[in-house]
Amino acid sequence: MIQYFINHFQLRYRIYASYMAAGMVIFAIIMMTYVVFNKVAGHFQDFITFSNQSQIDLLLTAQVADIHRQTLIYTYEGHQSAADQVTSIYDNLIQQIDQNLQHNQPEIKRILATIKQHLVNYHATFLQVKQQRDLQQKLINVEFRDNATAVERLINQLILQSEPSVATQLELKPILSSLLLVEKNVFRYLDSLDASYIITAKNSLSSVFGSLSAINVQENPVRSIVDQAIYKLHLYEQSFTQGVQRTRGYLYLINVVMAAEAYEIHYQSKKFSTLITEQMRKKEQAIHAGMREALYLLLLLGACLLMILITFTYG
Repeated sequence: MIQYFINHFQLRYRIYASYMAAGMVIFAIIMMTYVVFNKVAGHFQDFITFSNQSQIDLLLTAQVADIHRQTLIYTYEGHQSAADQVTSIYDNLIQQIDQNLQHNQPEIKRILATIKQHLVNYHATFLQVKQQRDLQQKLINVEFRDNATAVERLINQLILQSEPSVATQLELKPILSSLLLVEKNVFRYLDSLDASYIITAKNSLSSVFGSLSAINVQENPVRSIVDQAIYKLHLYEQSFTQGVQRTRGYLYLINVVMAAEAYEIHYQSKKFSTLITEQMRKKEQAIHAGMREALYLLLLLGACLLMILITFTYG
């Protein structure tokens, strides 16, 4: 075929044909290069997108840890700034998750939507904790103190009665000490959340009840004050018990409910990280395959071009 072409066509036509064939091969090289590298560029873009999305996992892990840390600070120390920080971190996380939900793969969207739901539950539980803690603080700082002050005032009235018996005075002095011990251990419990202080406080409270009930005085003014003191002591015990119950309630929310939500967020973020890593690995393999494909095509077309030039030049 080539020999026939050489024998029947003049040199200039052979040159024109060789140029045309070379041009077609060069055009094919350009087009194939464009197609292959455009495909590789798309893989690169996807790889960059997944790489950027991998930062979401780092952000979630860091900020979920921070939000839980701020929650504990608020729980144990009561700083309002910590509660404000929890809400601020929550709003920021929700905003970033919503942005990533707009443009993403369905599987990634499902994971992010699950993380968002657990995050919403976490913050809703924190608001319950805040409400319970605020009520507990009001109960301890107002009702508990008021009832403690009322009982102390009534006992001091008994001590200062115009004609108290010596025996009664001896009974009343230890009551004040036991009452102060109750209050002291309650606040130690609130500072440390050590249940042993509650046991000590209850024992001291029982001692106060026993001492007041053992006072055997029939005079009307004194008897009336003793009865009032016992009544106020019951209110004191109720506020003390409610304060402890509220404390245990919001500790349960933190240590069980919120901890479970934080674990689920962490688990889903790990799934997200694994998925993104797998997608990045696939895109990296596709980039390598595309580069090899481009190299093989260029070598093949270059060899074809060289053969055409040699054929028409030396044929």
